[in-house]
Amino acid sequence: MIPVPGKTIMTGLLIKELLIRGDVAKCLIVAPGSLVEQWQDELDQKFNLAFDIMTNDAIQASRTGNWFLETQSLHLPARQTQP
Repeated sequence: MIPVPGKTIMTGLLIKELLIRGDVAKCLIVAPGSLVEQWQDELDQKFNLAFDIMTNDAIQASRTGNWFLETQSLHLPARQTQP
């Protein structure tokens, strides 16, 4: 059986390629809530891709109301807690 890279590795490779080509400036990754911090750490450690974790507090605190326009890094939505 041939080993296949995981989802985080394939995602990191794709984002790096798109950045190098100039085909993407910002990126939003939607990961399972319990894995958001793991994805953030792995993409930073393995690909030097710094992602901000998007939270409701950050969105509400944005000056323009558009957090995506105000942040310079890539984005991971925060884990949503169930009421």
